[in-house]
Amino acid sequence: MLARPLNKHIKVRGANEKRRWTLNYPSTAEPVNNPFYSHLPGISITDLLWFVATNPAFLSEFTHVLDRYVKHEPEPREILAGIVAMGTNMGLWNMAEVSGLSHASLMITARNFLQLETLPTANDAISNAIAMLPAFHHHDIQDVLHSSSDGQRLETQINTINARHSPKYFGLQKGVTSYTLVANHVPINAKIIGTHEHESHYVFDLLYNNTSEIKPEKHSTDTHGTNQVNFWTLHTFGYRFAPRYRDLHKKMGSLVGFQPPSHYRDFLIKPSNKVKEELIAQE
Repeated sequence: MLARPLNKHIKVRGANEKRRWTLNYPSTAEPVNNPFYSHLPGISITDLLWFVATNPAFLSEFTHVLDRYVKHEPEPREILAGIVAMGTNMGLWNMAEVSGLSHASLMITARNFLQLETLPTANDAISNAIAMLPAFHHHDIQDVLHSSSDGQRLETQINTINARHSPKYFGLQKGVTSYTLVANHVPINAKIIGTHEHESHYVFDLLYNNTSEIKPEKHSTDTHGTNQVNFWTLHTFGYRFAPRYRDLHKKMGSLVGFQPPSHYRDFLIKPSNKVKEELIAQE
């Protein structure tokens, strides 16, 4: 008879070498959010953006594409409307219809101010402001700033160089993957890659090119974000790589560590006799 696991969120099945564990996901009947959030008042995305715009460091990052001969400063409403239109895949045409702003003015503002050079710096201004809040480090895990990265599939409106067909995600259309680095619920870096590309090739890129003041100490990915090179690369640059494997038992023979085998013995959940013998033999 199997012993009941100490962690109620983990389900253990099988015995000996066939022992497997899985996470207990909440059913659809359970609430999605913690009851604490039901006591907080809801606000619209418009109010949130205007609150963010009150930070001078945010809007000042949207500089004109030309260094000289700039005739006017950016209109805050057009900047925020363009961010929402592009960020939600809504498009400038639809945004002009629902906001009452001119499509021509939105297009000019987007072309002149919403660039790949200005968007990351503006995002850093928000991330750095959040990191200054007292509640930011309450999300630390065991007093460690723990980050993670994962990809989100997005259908593209136009045919870009990274857009690829993927019937699983886009049907007959094309799309890309937005690979995002998140630390304490704050997106601090992102990279657009092709849906056909392996996410593990960009893990170090996101961490190393993070220009915000939020510097993670430990990093996690799913199985698609792992390879053996990342263990060594992240270790060399001072990060602790803690991947989350879908099936840990299939990866037991290829895991990489930098401590003696005995160091990891306590992290195994009742290892089989075969695993114990391999650990002893390696010592």
